[in-house]
Amino acid sequence: MLGELPESSSLFFSGGIDSTLIALRLSELKRTDVNMVNYVSGPNDISDYLASQVAKHLNLPINKVYFNPNDIPDILNNIIRDYSYPFVDASTFIGNDLARLTLKKLGNTPVILDGSGADCIFVGDMPIYLKFDKLYKVPLVAQKAISEAYKTFDMWKSYTPLIKPFRAFRRTALMPIQSLELGCIFDGITYNIPDQILNNLKGMYTDNISALFEGYEENTKRLNDYKFTSVLNVIKASSSGSSAKSYDFLRRNGVKLVCPFFDPKVLRLNYSIPWDQKTSEEPKALLKKMLVPQIPQELINFPKQAFLPIHEILDNEVMRDYIDTLVFNQNGPLCEFFDIKTVRRIFNHRHKHMDADFFTHLWIIIFTSIWIEQLKTSFSSKYQSAIK
Repeated sequence: MLGELPESSSLFFSGGIDSTLIALRLSELKRTDVNMVNYVSGPNDISDYLASQVAKHLNLPINKVYFNPNDIPDILNNIIRDYSYPFVDASTFIGNDLARLTLKKLGNTPVILDGSGADCIFVGDMPIYLKFDKLYKVPLVAQKAISEAYKTFDMWKSYTPLIKPFRAFRRTALMPIQSLELGCIFDGITYNIPDQILNNLKGMYTDNISALFEGYEENTKRLNDYKFTSVLNVIKASSSGSSAKSYDFLRRNGVKLVCPFFDPKVLRLNYSIPWDQKTSEEPKALLKKMLVPQIPQELINFPKQAFLPIHEILDNEVMRDYIDTLVFNQNGPLCEFFDIKTVRRIFNHRHKHMDADFFTHLWIIIFTSIWIEQLKTSFSSKYQSAIK
């Protein structure tokens, strides 16, 4: 697949395990014409160093693009143009900005490669589920009591080591391990999902899709749960997660987005590997083995962590205007679904404590509100033009 790429294609490259696996294969194929593009989101973004070092070892050229707060208004004002549905992943902003900057820097690039999906396909996120598995062994009554304490005492205001277990139980009390990704700590705090809808949601991700596992040899219940979760994560990521953050924008500009880890050949390879070879308490253990010895161990184990310019985004003047007129407005698009007062409290607390969970939740509300409002405006203007 990579050998057949058109000339001057590009790769979104962070220097992390997933994109490095693709870059390694490109290096083996001597595809030095492929542009590796690294997004630097701020002075604390360590992927700047990591990407440069990995590219040097692979002897591949690398292009740097940089986050600029001045680009925020253009992204926000064109949400309805860039997204066919309100996609609300925390990395939406960076994904969109990276796509824009790549085209601006490189001009015409026929194909862009995205390394998303390797985690859920090769079970690189297994350590997360191993940790949560211990919490699920606690009686459900106790889980719900701890979860309720998180809500009652406004523990969302901090994320200290003492609070972390409360937040974790907030998720386990809501969803079984197979559907852990669907659990949100703010359910019951800023919004309420009716029990019937919540149960139906659980059913869609357990009972209805369990048919996928008919005929599988089940060694233990625990492994069956993880197999189940792994397949569901692949379905979720491939259908609505990995590429959606930039797909519509790139397609509109004539660029094809390709996620190699979701290629059917790669998926078949993945499911031919014995389960015990893929599971490990070390994150991405199998993927890391694939990089040895071409990449030095210190770079493979380098503590990569995406730097999200949260405050620059939330404090932007245009963003604040959208928040005030759409999110905190009693007549806003989502005012019937969220407790506006609590959302305002969370927003006002952002400079004291704001991690990825909080930003994602605020982004869901903000992004969806803007998308709906821009959709209404678009329909209204087209209707007015049609009747003239």
